[in-house]
Amino acid sequence: MAARPLHVTVDVDNPVRPRASAAGRKKVFMDGIAGLPEYIIARGDVEAGDILLIGSVSGVKTLPVGLALMAKEAGVITIGLTSLAYSGSLASQHSSGKRLFEVVDHVLDNCCPPGDALVTVPELGQEICPSTGIAAAYLMWSLQARVVEIMLAKGLKPAMFMSHRLPNAAEHNKTAWEQYEKLGY
Repeated sequence: MAARPLHVTVDVDNPVRPRASAAGRKKVFMDGIAGLPEYIIARGDVEAGDILLIGSVSGVKTLPVGLALMAKEAGVITIGLTSLAYSGSLASQHSSGKRLFEVVDHVLDNCCPPGDALVTVPELGQEICPSTGIAAAYLMWSLQARVVEIMLAKGLKPAMFMSHRLPNAAEHNKTAWEQYEKLGY
């Protein structure tokens, strides 16, 4: 229950008719928004001692690196979910020249190859089928299991959701959520 996503969205909606000027306009991605990492940390209710897991397969883009740097500056423990092989083959796009694995406190290496694809298709002249989805899920569940193991060894019983399809799940989940809200675990 303690693993909660920090949702970041940037949405601009202007439903005007199509304009010729839009065709030549450069697209702006989240990595291109100056000050966004600072804004996320400030508005994300992130505090010193929190743990922030930042995922970036290549680990070279400005947003994840900047977010890790800002989080660490705020006293947040940072974990990078990235590919060391992929990141090691690329130059950083962040002004510090650093990649995600170089700025976080802990690294979870998803072991994905550069290009993030597993199946070579000669007829297409490229590889397909990214490995990161499977790797990320495996690493997240492994991390969860290890955290539960550590907490139980310390005599703490973390609140855990139960599949809502099981008998008594609604009551279990309600009680577990109340425990989490009260104790933080």
